[in-house]
Formats: sequence, C-alpha cells, structure tokens
Amino acid sequence: MCTAISVVDAKSKIINGKIGWSGGPSIKQLFLLHPSIMYYIAKNPSTPEVYNKLIQSCKYFFEKMAIFVASDLYTTGMYEKTKICLYIDCRHHTKCCINVSLNKLSTKIWVTNILGLDKENILTFSSLIFPKLFRWNNIQLDGFSDNIMYDDFKKVASFLTDFSFWRSQIINNDGSVVMLDKILEITPNIKEFYFSFWDDISMINPATMKNICKLKNLQNVESFRLFHIPEVFNVDDLSTFVKNHQNTKIVFDFVGEISEEYKIQLDALIDTVIESEVHNCRIQYRGQNEEKYKIMNELYHL
Repeated sequence: MCTAISVVDAKSKIINGKIGWSGGPSIKQLFLLHPSIMYYIAKNPSTPEVYNKLIQSCKYFFEKMAIFVASDLYTTGMYEKTKICLYIDCRHHTKCCINVSLNKLSTKIWVTNILGLDKENILTFSSLIFPKLFRWNNIQLDGFSDNIMYDDFKKVASFLTDFSFWRSQIINNDGSVVMLDKILEITPNIKEFYFSFWDDISMINPATMKNICKLKNLQNVESFRLFHIPEVFNVDDLSTFVKNHQNTKIVFDFVGEISEEYKIQLDALIDTVIESEVHNCRIQYRGQNEEKYKIMNELYHL
C-alpha cells in the first residue's frame, strides 16, 4: 500500500479517469460479472480486509477507489505533521509510522481504529482532514492543559466519539467557560467521555449533573469517567445518572477535600451500588471504606 501511495502522489497521472501506472498503461481487465456490478464492488468495499485483498488481486479496484487503510491517524499540529500508523498495537514508533502531508495525498484514508485530534488540528478538520476520510470508527479529541475555542469545537463536536480532557477548558469568544452539560449536549455520537477537573470548577455548578441527566443523546455512551470531582454535584443526581445508564461504565472520582457530610451521602450511594450488584459504577474518594471499594471495583470489572 505504501508503494501505491507513492506512485499515485509522485509518478502517476490520471487521464480520463484512469491511473497511468509507472511502467505501463492502466490494465483492461475482463470480468465475468457485469461492469456495473464490478464498479459497485470497487466503490463499496465491505471491510478493510476485503478492500486490501481486492487491490492486491487487480489494479482495477485501486484505480476506481484509491484508499489507504491505516489503524491510527494523528496530527500533532497542522496537517503537514500528520502521522499514520499501520498497526493497531503501534505505540507511535517511527518504524511502523508514516509521516504524510494531507494536502498532497491523493488517496482517501480508511481509519480502522482512532483518528486523533487536538487543539491545533481541529481548525483544519472540516476543510482538510474530513474530506480525506473514506470511513472511520473513532474520532478522539484530546485536551491536556489547553483551552479550545467553542467555535472551533463546534466544527468537530458532532463527529467525536471519544473525548478526553485533563486540565483543559472550552472557551466562548467572550472569555466565559462552556459548561460541561453544554459540551455533552452537542456531542451526539460520544462513546467514551473522560474529564479531569483538578482545581477548576468553572465548567460545573450544582445544576450541571441534573442537566446532564436530562440529555437524550447519552444513551449510547459506553464509558463516562469524571476525575478530581469537587463537592459540587448533588449526590441524588449522581444516583439518577447511574440508574439511567446501566450499560455505561461509570467512574466518579472525588478530590480529597470533601466534607464528612458529603462522604456520608456518597457512602449511601456506594451501599446502593453494592446491594443492587450494579456492574457499571465505581465511586472513589480518599479515606473511603476499603472493603466496600474492593467489592464495588470487582463488580465494575465483571
């Protein structure tokens, strides 16, 4: 596949819809099936594995639908720094990764694992990255101690399946902070949600979790994890969220500086989780009952 991309980028010319392959003209293949059927097969590969077998069997299929199948695609800045990883177990080592310039790439990209976005490349997602995609499974936005403008976030929000923020915020043009429930409201396809508050509580208030419980677009969330939560959420609202999302893996991790009264309320919720044998929720705070935490954690990992 890598050689094919090099040929298309540097040595081939498309004439009348045909790729002029290096070393000879495009091959005319006689198929037993009707041309319209072969054209449909070429344009609609069912899986990446099927597509790779098709293009290995005949140049016709790559000629009709030029796709680069990759596991991961990460852009560590602007588009000229795009890194494509071929293997799903890759740890971004140079031997199995390819650096490409998306604005020069003539093929489509089929991302089978994760397409990773960050603060910088969401600016070019709509104009450059998305037009290059053939299919994808997960589009992940990572924020680490960065602030992202809300207008930029809105351009990618509907595509996101994975959201991971650590000491990061989403900011309006007037400098105000976008609330957590608003972020979730405009990410209808989210599957994995991770947010770590640390010392910042500007994105939440006592009504935030109640508002989140009312959202109708979170029924398909597979994992919902909040870390370093301050003593802000109403515990009854946390309980409602757990009850309404029984198929979601939930983690509520609280900071150490919470009151004894709040710990008592959390302990009551923990008792309910254990007594009901809820398999999807883990609640943790410093100094909690270790035996109850162990039981809850074992249920969580069943």
